Amino acid sequence: MAYDAPYRETYSFTAQAFGGGTITKVIKAPKGRRGKVTHVVAQATVSFVGTTTPAAVQVGDGVTATKFANMPMGAAGAGTAAGSAVTAKDYASGLTGLVPTLPHLWSATDADITVTLAAATGGAPAGTADVEITIDWF
Repeated sequence: MAYDAPYRETYSFTAQAFGGGTITKVIKAPKGRRGKVTHVVAQATVSFVGTTTPAAVQVGDGVTATKFANMPMGAAGAGTAAGSAVTAKDYASGLTGLVPTLPHLWSATDADITVTLAAATGGAPAGTADVEITIDWF
């Protein structure tokens, strides 16, 4: 497959409750392909609460949880409100809104991608969101 025509797949995880603890999902790579995370969005359906650290959507390679993305759901003590969305897209310098210095990173061929829905800490953590992650497979 050419680099100018990737196989684009969006993975949806609906009604993910971040308040109940950290959740990890695994996205299996299509055989013989490597991926590039191009878009992460989380639509809050229940407001996020966490007084010490905010909840976060993390996309990694199974070794480094935040290798491809680390998208906090607000800030400590100021979580994302129900009805609001947090998003990050891939631009020339990597995923913006996450780690601005993050370069374009590719998964290894045939390597799974992990999605960690990290729970907030402190107080009474809460928050539910519909999460979508788009990956271009080459």
